[in-house]
Amino acid sequence: MLNESELSILLQNQLVREPLDSLRSEFFSAYTEIRPLDEKDFYALTLLAPSIAIALANGSISLFEELSLTKKARVLSRQEESFRANDPLLAALKQLTKDFKRWENSFYETIKTAMDSSLRKNELLWHNLHEEKSVSQVWKDDALNAPYILVKFLVLLFLEEDKINTTPLLSQIEYKKLLEIGEKLELTNFPIFKSFCSVFDVR
Repeated sequence: MLNESELSILLQNQLVREPLDSLRSEFFSAYTEIRPLDEKDFYALTLLAPSIAIALANGSISLFEELSLTKKARVLSRQEESFRANDPLLAALKQLTKDFKRWENSFYETIKTAMDSSLRKNELLWHNLHEEKSVSQVWKDDALNAPYILVKFLVLLFLEEDKINTTPLLSQIEYKKLLEIGEKLELTNFPIFKSFCSVFDVR
């Protein structure tokens, strides 16, 4: 999971902040009844988009999935205790979930910009990420050799727990959605994403 310091570093990048601020303004202009979030909390909300999409893949969100999303939002927003009933991040999360189709692609684009701007800082690393020989197709090994920030993003965006050695269970439709998100984020250009996908138990 990205910590507060890492979120702050990402937000220092103007290439990340500009589209994020634009999306934040558009989102809260559409829902004036919700108190606007600060940059960090809105970024936390943005990073939940893939988890929301996978949770919605079966048509509705279960109580367990709702609790999992709330927990992840709380961790990202650095709130150690449960949300208050009128917490603005919780309200924004519920609204985003309700109108997800409207915002899905915009949120993905903002995430993609953040990842790309971080990884492209090192051209050699960026080039190596596209090479098949950069991975062994054993996720636990590949995660240790991959760029730190990329592993952080993959775990945050697609796993419920902040562990690289977990074997998460997904339905066929949820796994299909994960691959679709990978396409939209252009993660499928990286062989390590295929290695990451192999860790899922798909039923």
